[in-house]
Amino acid sequence: MREAGRRPGAVAGVVVHETLDPEVVVVELALGGGDDPLPYVQVFRVRDGQIVSFRDYFGPRTAAALAAGLGAAPAG
Repeated sequence: MREAGRRPGAVAGVVVHETLDPEVVVVELALGGGDDPLPYVQVFRVRDGQIVSFRDYFGPRTAAALAAGLGAAPAG
């Protein structure tokens, strides 16, 4: 049976940015905590109290760390 990806245990340094578009909020955070947290950005579009769009962005170092164990699902 294939296991779903594991989630990192710690989220730190959350900063919420409002934008000129009142529907859009940008959230910066760090995954993993510790001495070398991994930067991550999320962009939400919220309308009438509902999330209508969500995108997330991270750099190559974060992607490599996630693939190496924080979020990679086992093959098979």
